[in-house]
Amino acid sequence: MAGSVGEARPPRMLSKVGLKLNFKTRVTTLTLKAAADTRIRGNSIKWIEYSNQAKRPAANAVQSPARIRTYATTVVLRAGEVAFWVRVKDTNRQWSGWYSTKQ
Repeated sequence: MAGSVGEARPPRMLSKVGLKLNFKTRVTTLTLKAAADTRIRGNSIKWIEYSNQAKRPAANAVQSPARIRTYATTVVLRAGEVAFWVRVKDTNRQWSGWYSTKQ
């Protein structure tokens, strides 16, 4: 039932995504702070997915396994990769919305 007290909330970012590009190596570093719905025991942020498309991906965008990383507060992408958008997934298997990395 939508809106019920027991309904799990999707994970969310707690602050803006920090984006840093090392111009020498062309490696992008993302700094993240996200939270999961802790009303579900043991729930935590588990994965991060990024999109290299400039346009915001659809809310129900198909997951791209090649662009899913284990969640960490700092994520380093491969040389030359771009991340315009990021979203996080919790251990309850819920994705957040997409967050822009643009400053």
